[in-house]
This record gives sequence, structure tokens and C-alpha cells, in this order.
Amino acid sequence: MKLLSSFNEMFDKVKSAFLNFPITLIWAVVGTIYLIWFVGQEIESDVEFSYIKPILVFILGMSWVIATRLLVRYFKEERKQKKYWLLLIPLLLLGIYYYSLPNNQVGFDDVTIPYRFVLYFIAGHLLIFFTPFLFTWDKNAYWNYLKSIFLAFVKSVVFSIVLYLGLTIALLSLKYLFKLDFDELIYFKLFIFSVGIVNTWIFLGDIPSAIQKQTTIDYPKALLVFVKYILIPLTLLYLVILYAYSLKILINWNLPKGWVSYLLIALSVLGFLIHILINPIKTTNKSKLIKSFYPWFYYSLLPLIVLLFVAIFKRIFNYGFTENRYMVLILSFWILGMTLYVLFSKQKKLRNFPMSVAVLSILMSFGVWGVFSVSKKSQAKQFKALYHSMESTGFKVKNSELQRFESISKYLAERNALDNVTDVLGFKPSEVFTDKNHWLIADRLRDTLGIVVIDMDDVVENRVKGYYKSVYNELLDVRGYDYIKQVFIDDYTRQGKRRKNVVSKRINKFSFELDSISKVALFIIKEKDTLHKIDLKDFLDKIEKEDTAELSQDKMTLIREFEDINVKFLFQSIELKRKKSKLLTPKEILRIDARILLKEKQIRK
Repeated sequence: MKLLSSFNEMFDKVKSAFLNFPITLIWAVVGTIYLIWFVGQEIESDVEFSYIKPILVFILGMSWVIATRLLVRYFKEERKQKKYWLLLIPLLLLGIYYYSLPNNQVGFDDVTIPYRFVLYFIAGHLLIFFTPFLFTWDKNAYWNYLKSIFLAFVKSVVFSIVLYLGLTIALLSLKYLFKLDFDELIYFKLFIFSVGIVNTWIFLGDIPSAIQKQTTIDYPKALLVFVKYILIPLTLLYLVILYAYSLKILINWNLPKGWVSYLLIALSVLGFLIHILINPIKTTNKSKLIKSFYPWFYYSLLPLIVLLFVAIFKRIFNYGFTENRYMVLILSFWILGMTLYVLFSKQKKLRNFPMSVAVLSILMSFGVWGVFSVSKKSQAKQFKALYHSMESTGFKVKNSELQRFESISKYLAERNALDNVTDVLGFKPSEVFTDKNHWLIADRLRDTLGIVVIDMDDVVENRVKGYYKSVYNELLDVRGYDYIKQVFIDDYTRQGKRRKNVVSKRINKFSFELDSISKVALFIIKEKDTLHKIDLKDFLDKIEKEDTAELSQDKMTLIREFEDINVKFLFQSIELKRKKSKLLTPKEILRIDARILLKEKQIRK
């Protein structure tokens, strides 16, 4: 009877979630099915990104649709107004976002795309935290709503993880006990199902109705213990560390290091979080620690905010804006603004914390004031200033100047913004350098300008000099071989830093290792015994003479025949490191990505 009651309760929750959030759950189901289908497909590279675009839209749209649905439900419950048309707004915005995305790999190589995606992702999730209280306000009801959202999130994550692990263990049991063969992708597909449908459905089922009417505070004792004995002591520890560092700066009279900005931001966010968590009990709780957290934390934060501005402005003045520096600067102003708001405003509405971050995230994503426009213009200005400085010395520069020049060049190339410096170069880089590889663009510019490093005798230069790849998706000839496998070989595996990749270098009984001495040769190893050594020096010299870094598969193929095996290397990409010092090896292999074909021979005794 209890079991039947539990099933009925579960069914009622599932039904209630669908009735309250029908469009959201349809969105989740369709998006999850599409993603599960996608991971099992082999799609041509020239059209692959047109299939990736809907995935990004489905992921972004989830939070945006939930937030809008909460707003629609507010109007229906509190104002008796049916404003279902509001649901068209996120769909329209998502449509605009979809058509703004490129359809090819060159377009997706622009690093502003993931930055913009993250900004919209953050904004969408923050919308959930305040949309039901956008046009009305009750402090207790809002805090209860935040608690409900948090508990719903924790429950959905725990349930979906347990379900995924349970199903995975069940499949593994069938595989090893009954010798059933499953596609390896089924485990990833199960994960997508658990996160996309189960997690979403459970989360939505626990979002309460009549949110604005729940004004009675039921403060969990566990939360009080967590805040009092974990979060507040951590805040005190960070404050002590940062004030000690500030004292060190004053004594030594040195400017602060850039990384201190991240610690200061983390401290501020932690303090704001504690402020939100203790808000309902800050005046009624007997603990002096709880009662005195406001306003002492905010007063102690003000001097550190000065340190935060000094640290970020130091980096900006020296090296210009990048996306990270721009965002840190905006967060610095946000921290200052929220600190002054909490100290001096009479309202102190908690919803303004997530609301302000959501608005800033959206505003930063576009326009001449946006993070991408400002950063590109700033780095182009840095490039021009550095170019004129090098030009005045006949392009005879120090290694530090060269490193900065290469860094800025690569930065602009990664954002398809190198044409912004056409006026100083005298030519359009996108037309002169047809190779889109960002790693090579700095070398091409260096060679074109004839830059000479004058302090090279004092500097051992270790730079990624060569990156060569084969034309994608050419027809492969596999006749005469027993096995074919994609293999990744790099210098890190030899050093033991990425031992998890050892399996990817193995074909049947044979494995492939980079020679740790010459670093331009490969060892073929069978059961821990080295069988053969393949010197790649002549092969590398040959491909380095080519005019382009993108070579035909024929030129990126190497065949070696031995008494016991035949091996055919179809190199997909080879990354090299050059060294200028004559005492060192002129070039080393950093990474190899190859399809290796192998045939074992019968050795006559």
C-alpha cells in the first residue's frame, strides 16, 4: 500500500511538473533526443557546425524558458493576467542567437563565441532567481523561494546522478555477466538523458506554486551551522590573508600582483552569499558572529576594493584590455556598487544581487561598449604601439618584445580581428595569410616583417614553431593492413603527466612512444620490449619545406616495413618546438595525432 502511494505521489509530481512547465519540458525532451542522436552520427566537417548550433540553442534556452514561464505564472497567480505571449520573447532571442552563429569551423574558431555563450548561460540561470519577484517584493517570500530553488537543484542533481550510476552499473553487469555487447556511446547517451530529462523534470517538479504567499521562515539548522562554522570562518581567513598582503605591499612599496584580483572577487562573492543566507535571522539570532557580520564585513571590504582596482588597472595600463581583464574590471565596479548599496540603501533588496549580474552579463555581450569590441580595439592599439616601437629600431627587438608581439598577434588572429591593424602593416593579413592556423600567424608576421632578436645569446628560446596538419576527410587507403586506430602521442605522456592517455597509443599488442632523447623519433614497443625505432627527422625536414601548413594526406603519410610488422602513419597533425641555441636539438616533437595502420607478419623460424 505504501509502495502504491509512493508511485502515485511520484506520478503526481511528474504530472504537476508537466502541467506547470509544458513548453520547458517539451524543450528539454526534444533537445535531449537531438543531442543523443547527434553524438552517434558521423557528419562531414563542412556541415558539422550547422548541427552544433541547435545544441547550443537548446542548452541556452532551457534556463531562459524556465525564467519566462515563472514570470508568466506570476502574472496568472498574482494579477489574474494571461500573458502567455511573453514566452515568445526568449524564443525570438534564441532565434536571433541561432542565426548569429557561423556555419563552419573557421567561424567557430573565433573564441568570442564560447565567451558569449557563457555570458548568456549565466544570465539565463540568474533570471530564474528573480523573475517571479520582478514586479513585487517580499523579503521573506523571496528568501523562501531561493531556498526552494536551491533544494530543488540539489535533489535533482543527486537523483539524476544516482539514476545514471545505477543504469551504468546495470549495463556493465549485463556486458560482463551475459557477454552482451553495447555501443560505448550508450554510457554518454545515458548521461545526456539523466541530465537533460530526469534532472530537469525533478527540478521543475519541486518549484513551488504561489511563491509570493510563502512568507513564513523555516530556517534549517544545518544551514545555520554551515554558515556559522564554515563560511564565516573562511571569510575571516581570506580577510586576514588579504590584509597581510596589503601590509606587505605598503612595506615594500610594490604594486599588487594581478592574480590577487581573483581572490578579492572570490572573497566578495562569498561575503555576499553569506549576507543572503543569514538575511532572515541576522537580527533575531543570538550569535554575535551572525549579528555583527553586517555591516563589519562591508566596511572591511572597502579598503580591499581599492587594492582590487589598483591590481586590475595596473594590468590594463600595461597590457591593455582582454576579455578577462574587462570582466574583472566590471566585477570590481559591481562589487563596489553592491557594497555601497548594502551599506547605505534603505531597501537592500536581495534580488538586486542576481539581477544586476544578469543585466551586466547581457550588456557585456554586444555593442561598442561590450567586452569583445573593447578588447579587440585595445589589443589592436597595443599592436600598433608595439609595431611603431619595433619599426623605430629597424625591427631589431629584445626577446620580451617579440614574445609580446606574438601574444598580441595570436590574440587578434583567434578573434578574426587581425585585419584591424591593416593600416600599420600596409597589407590585409586575411588576404596575405590564407592559412587560418592561429599558432602560425605570429611566425608568418615575424618572417614578413623581418624581426630580429638582438638578445638571443642570453635567451634560450623555446617556441612552438611548427604545426602541420593534413587536409581533413581525404580518402584513406587501408588495403593490406590488419588494424587501424587513431593514436595520440605527446611528450607529456613520457613524463608521466598524462598516463591516462597510454591506452590511446596502443594497437593490439603494440604501443608507440616518443623517444625521450632525440625527441624526433618514435619507438614501437611490444609487451614492454622495444622492437623498432623510427627516425622522423628526414620526414619532418621534408614537410617543413612546404609553403603551407595544411598538406595533403599523401605528403603526411609515412610507411615503414619491418620483418615482423608493416606500419603506415597517416599523420593528422604534428606540432613541433624549435630551439635557437646550437647546443640544443634544433627541433622537437611536442604532439602527434595520427591514424596508424598496422599489419603483423608471420615470422618463419
